[in-house]
Amino acid sequence: MHNGLVCRYQNDDGLAGGEGTSALCTFWLVEALALEGEIDAAHDLFERTIWHANDVDLLSEEIDPITNELLGNFPQGFTHLRLINAAVNLAKVTKHGAEEHPENEAERASRAGRAAAEGYSARSQPRPAD
Repeated sequence: MHNGLVCRYQNDDGLAGGEGTSALCTFWLVEALALEGEIDAAHDLFERTIWHANDVDLLSEEIDPITNELLGNFPQGFTHLRLINAAVNLAKVTKHGAEEHPENEAERASRAGRAAAEGYSARSQPRPAD
């Protein structure tokens, strides 16, 4: 982390110049903190990250941790998708508490696929007979 935001990596990438912190990775950390029950830390990091949005609330791929300048691809769709996921998961955890056994999206999708194949919906109700 650098100035409270997550660095994607800190090794030489073969390109001249440095890299800013990753907004996407920072929102992933928000989700991880929330799902682990670290709600206050997740809220703080979420607020600190969205503070960097421009005047029309758009974010870029990277944020310069020193100048707070938005860097890289702008606006960055993947950053906004992670922002939405982080906001949704943070809201869920705030309302319902942390998951006892946190899952990522792939694990949830796999579980839902298995349930559907076995004839159950997401609400664990048997599928009506055809």
